[in-house]
Amino acid sequence: MNRLGHYIPPKDIGITDIPDSVLLSAIKDFQKSLGLDATGTINPDDKTLAAINAELIKPQKGYYVWRTVHDNHVRADHAAKDGMTRAWANSPDPGDDFNCRCWAEPLPNSAEDRKNALLGKGMADFKLKRDLQPLNDKPWYAIETKSEVNENRLIIEDESKAAGINPDLIKAIIYVETTQGYYDEYYPLNKSIRPMNIQAEYWKELGYSRKDLETPRLNIKAGIDLVKRIYLQNPHASVSEVATLYNDLGAKRINDYVARVGRVMKEKPWLKKK
Repeated sequence: MNRLGHYIPPKDIGITDIPDSVLLSAIKDFQKSLGLDATGTINPDDKTLAAINAELIKPQKGYYVWRTVHDNHVRADHAAKDGMTRAWANSPDPGDDFNCRCWAEPLPNSAEDRKNALLGKGMADFKLKRDLQPLNDKPWYAIETKSEVNENRLIIEDESKAAGINPDLIKAIIYVETTQGYYDEYYPLNKSIRPMNIQAEYWKELGYSRKDLETPRLNIKAGIDLVKRIYLQNPHASVSEVATLYNDLGAKRINDYVARVGRVMKEKPWLKKK
């Protein structure tokens, strides 16, 4: 459960063979994340055990902080790793050695921590929990005529090619952002600027002023820069994961607002004749 990011043991005890209430809650959380019956128990040959084994054999991606119990029974080489940020790909990991009580502490995943990581000021966890029932249908308030894809098509394709990003992904993000996020027309003091709904003050460290972002090419260039930075933090992210983080850095699951991006990317509604 610790390796899968669901369990943090008591810090003065570490990981042991004795289950505690926190572990039982972690098992429930894991079961809920996969749509299994949230019993908080694991039995031989049940679906929970099979799901755990299936997750554990997958290549571990991302980073964690190595933590120890801080007593005189901790191995010297493990004590030397305490507090270190390590990649899951670099063995050994906490708990791998016999009777090891060390554990992996997940990297922070707040919006501010993720923002700092995107700006090259630290590390953060960009993984999102799966959404069991993502809503990708067009919401009632979406207005297709608000799309700003076609008028910026050449800019999107030029800047996407220069950055090595799929232009259809950027078109899908812009399509969703502009058809569902046109609120700046009614709220002139809104902080975000279309077509990519960049928040000028929040992302000023990218090097773009508000005046810059009012220019379509620079606005799109800044948005593509953010998408690329998200991919660098989570290279195996899905379209919906990238779009979710682009829309909300503090998200823990794929949100309904951008669950539609993947569908839009396939259907390409901007190609429909008027």
